[in-house]
Amino acid sequence: MAYALNDFSNALHNVLLPFIKDNFPKSTILLDQLKRDANTTVMNNSFYAPVRTTRHGGVSNLGNDNDTTISGTAGVGQGSVGVKIITGAFDITKLAIDATKSSRSAVESALTYQATSLASDFARSINRQFYGDG
Repeated sequence: MAYALNDFSNALHNVLLPFIKDNFPKSTILLDQLKRDANTTVMNNSFYAPVRTTRHGGVSNLGNDNDTTISGTAGVGQGSVGVKIITGAFDITKLAIDATKSSRSAVESALTYQATSLASDFARSINRQFYGDG
């Protein structure tokens, strides 16, 4: 049986990309369109909003010009949402910080990478919540 390249693969040099490739989507479309601190108010434990609850019943198609319309009204209710506090955190050891602080020992500093990825994921999480998925 011939000695193949696969048999010697553990002794070959590895080519390492000089940066961390992020394959996750980065766009925060809805969050980027929100105005910062626009119309903010002080809240205690709940936020109340008047909400339209039903469609207007007076909209209909007439079969001919002798038909009459049906009158109706749109319904209004009150919705409430409790206060949410969005937070983010990560744990990192001093050894991980020290072992990755120079460009000779790591592709990127572990501390810098964790901080930037936390900020990016924080923004994506807020954007996902605004779109109504969680």
